[in-house]
Amino acid sequence: MPEPAHEDAVLYASEYPIAWHLIAAVFYAVSRASLFAIMVMILIGFAISPPLLIRLILAFSLLPGMAAALIRFAFAVDVYIREGMLILHRRGLYRRGFKMTVDRGKTERIAPWRIPLPGPGISFRMFSADRRGYALQTNNPEKIMHAIGSEEEASADGPPRPSIVYAQAKRIAGFSRWHHIFFKFGLFPLLPTIILFRLHQYVAHGGMFGQYYLHGLQAYLSTFAYYWIIVLIYLVLYASIWRALAEGASLLAAHYAPSRAVMVRRWSERGAMLLYYGGVPALMAMRFL
Repeated sequence: MPEPAHEDAVLYASEYPIAWHLIAAVFYAVSRASLFAIMVMILIGFAISPPLLIRLILAFSLLPGMAAALIRFAFAVDVYIREGMLILHRRGLYRRGFKMTVDRGKTERIAPWRIPLPGPGISFRMFSADRRGYALQTNNPEKIMHAIGSEEEASADGPPRPSIVYAQAKRIAGFSRWHHIFFKFGLFPLLPTIILFRLHQYVAHGGMFGQYYLHGLQAYLSTFAYYWIIVLIYLVLYASIWRALAEGASLLAAHYAPSRAVMVRRWSERGAMLLYYGGVPALMAMRFL
């Protein structure tokens, strides 16, 4: 078997058994849809106290999201691409170090996922006695389709599959970088947190350090942590609205205007970013005016 050093390219992906792909997709969908549902409940007037809100987020968003991420990590693979061949080298928890070769001539069927959950990907089946199916999650399904798909499936003559177009647009114009996520949900929430915490300290304890002088550092920091968690949760819920609209616009463009999918994705991402970073200060200002 060829060694990875001789392969032409490498992609990072997750190769699921079919059942585990469905489980991961359900967990991911629940974790994202629940944010939007909770925000809608708040907007239409449901009385949700902060402790209940925290429990809802933990049960319906955080835990399912962590489960989906753990499943993806467990089935993680390095995909080495050669002419007409893939070599999948497991690096996750499940059968770590195992290698599998996927040859174009031995592939019975290959198709992109119709619904990109828990992300874009492809399904394929090998010519074998057990006819086992595989599900490969990757942000570049087109490259793998061309590597192991039949000439008819990998041909550019026909219209591109919507899920392929969606994945391309997301890869080219998406803003989901770790440093952006860290700033968006790590540093930026400190701004409204500090404002609300400072207001609470003056109203409840007569000064910025009133609680510290009266009850000590632990109580002071505990209150700040409580405000930070609540603010973070509300910002995640607020961002989920614009994320749902951006993803919806991207999916519609991939289906009905594939030639403009990258442009729609780029402007959807910019719009979501503007409404998030601009909307939070605006909502804060409205509260105090």
